[in-house]
Amino acid sequence: MRLLPLTAIALPLLAACMPQPPAALPAPVADCRAGHHAGLVGRPLASFDTSKVAGPVRILAPGSAMTMDHNPGRLNIHHDRQRIITQVTCG
Repeated sequence: MRLLPLTAIALPLLAACMPQPPAALPAPVADCRAGHHAGLVGRPLASFDTSKVAGPVRILAPGSAMTMDHNPGRLNIHHDRQRIITQVTCG
């Protein structure tokens, strides 16, 4: 009868030592298709229509503050002080 209380204590402790299943990997995020918009480089910012892009878009002026979170599905449009597009990237 003394064995029953020891077993009741030992089983939960042993269960805590069991290996846990691996965490599920996050689903892959769609590419922002920056290459599709590469033809915008050198053109005025006004020629870019954000409504034609399916995912999120971020317009980045020179020296502007931006978040450092990486979002592969977000299209980044960089422009210079004359509002000419200088670079198109994902992130």
